[in-house]
Amino acid sequence: MARNRRVGRHEVDLVVEMDGMRVAVEVKTRRAGVHIDPTERIDDEKMESLYAAAAELKCGRIDSVGVTIAPSGVRVRWFQDVG
Repeated sequence: MARNRRVGRHEVDLVVEMDGMRVAVEVKTRRAGVHIDPTERIDDEKMESLYAAAAELKCGRIDSVGVTIAPSGVRVRWFQDVG
C-alpha cells in the first residue's frame, strides 16, 4: 500500500494489507556478525512513534521485519504483532 509513509514527525517503513487488515511494518537491516537480531534494535522511542503513526493510519497491528545480510545470502524474519 505504501512505503516510507510519513505521518507528522513519525514514519512507517511499510504499510501493507494482510488478510483484510492494514498493518504497519518496521524494517531493520544488519550485516551478519552483529550479535543481535535486527528487530531488537527497535527501542521504546521508536515503538511510541510507530504506535502514533499506526493509529493515524488506522492500522490494526504493528509488525517488524529483520533482514540480515551475510556473504552466504540474506535472511528475512517477519514478526507479527510486535506492538
